[in-house]
Amino acid sequence: MTPFRHSLTLGNLIGHEGLKNEGRQQNAEGQAQQAGGQLNDLGSGMMDRAKGSLGGAVAGLTGDNVEKARYQAQHDQGKTLQRGVESELNKKA
Repeated sequence: MTPFRHSLTLGNLIGHEGLKNEGRQQNAEGQAQQAGGQLNDLGSGMMDRAKGSLGGAVAGLTGDNVEKARYQAQHDQGKTLQRGVESELNKKA
């Protein structure tokens, strides 16, 4: 149980408005932090995918298979980050 849940639940049980309000505030702060982290992951994922795709294309044209593999890994990591955020958001919807 999160600190928010403890404060809010205890506040509800004993009717203490201060604890209820503290729980609501903690919940709002936690949701804001989570949203910020998701936005960061989404942006990083999109950038990694784009850099990986572009770098992989250039490496493919120059015949540098080592660099091509490195850029493919960067693209894949970005895709994983992006899809993870999308999955979390779909669960909330």
